[in-house]
This record gives sequence, C-alpha cells and structure tokens, in this order.
Amino acid sequence: IPDELVPSQQEIADQIAAIWSQPTYLAMIPAIQLCGPDAIGKRNVAAAACAQVGLNLGVMTGETLPTSPSELERLIRLWERESALSKSALLLESDEMDAADTARSASFARVIERVNGVMLIATRDRRPMRQRPMITFDIGKPTLSEQRALWRQTLGGAAESLNGQLETLTAQFDITDQVIRAAGAQALGQAAQRQLSGEAASAD
Repeated sequence: IPDELVPSQQEIADQIAAIWSQPTYLAMIPAIQLCGPDAIGKRNVAAAACAQVGLNLGVMTGETLPTSPSELERLIRLWERESALSKSALLLESDEMDAADTARSASFARVIERVNGVMLIATRDRRPMRQRPMITFDIGKPTLSEQRALWRQTLGGAAESLNGQLETLTAQFDITDQVIRAAGAQALGQAAQRQLSGEAASAD
C-alpha cells in the first residue's frame, strides 16, 4: 500500500478502479497507460487502483525483458499463470528503458499486445498501441496547493515557525510528494538533533 495519495492522483486511481469495475465486451481488457516523469507516483497510483478492486500488483521493467521470442513467450505464459493464481494486475514500466534499444522496445510492445489480463503501462511519454485498446492518464506532480498541504502535514507544528516561508518554498521548488515527505522528515530529524545537542550543552 503506497503513502496516501494527493487528491489529484487519488482521483485518477478512482477512475481506473471504476473502469475495471465495468463489464467489458472486448476481446482484451483495455490497458491503462500512466504517463509522466514521476516513476514512483505512477507506481503508487497503480497500486492504489488495484487495492480498490482487490488486486495485487506485479511489476515488470522493460529493460529486463528478454529479447528472444521464445524466452519472451515463456515469460508471458508464466505471468498469466501467476496472475490468475494471485489475482494480480501487471504494471509494465519503461522509465529506465533505452529508447534506442529496438529489440527491447519490440519485446515491450509484444508483452502489451499478448498478455490477456489487467495491465498498466508506465511511460514517460504517450505510447501508441497498434491493436490493444488503451486508456491514458497523465500523472503529474502534486498541485501547488497539494504541495503546501503536504509540507504542513509533514512538518506538523514546525510549519508554523516558518513565518510564510512555506509559500516561497512551494513556489520555488515544484517537487513530488515523495521528495516533500523525505525532506520534511529529514528537517524534523535535524531539528530534534539540534534540540538534544542544546539540552546536553545546557546540562554541562
């Protein structure tokens, strides 16, 4: 289960879950394409959508796919058996895949077209499909208001001592929710360490 999604990403997860909950009369379930540079955000949206409909989430990365057709077909069959047993959707990620690697790109496209089950595709840019129906969502960073809310949530009472600097911080740095949570936790840890050091010095 990922960290709590910001509202704009939760809305997308809700839409994906709603799509999966509707009956389909297509030969293959439409693939869900998640586009954008935030790899962790895309994975979190996928996991949240799966959790809503009672699915686990398996992940394959494009750069690790075999390029041999026979090995690829074996991997696809293995996944289809595993997904049926574990009630899992597949997230196929291409964020680290070399665009110049044509053999790997062909394997990536082959998995999308061949795997007959619930599938999500994580890409930086929109990727057209030749045969499989696909629904695309753009996964962006949290909005500025969501970033401010995340800073306040992460910093807690310490946010009040910033005296308006939170607005400046949000305006200057357009960052993801994971970065905000990590930076806030680090700042709180450093503040606690300074307080302990000060108390120890006073005791001396």
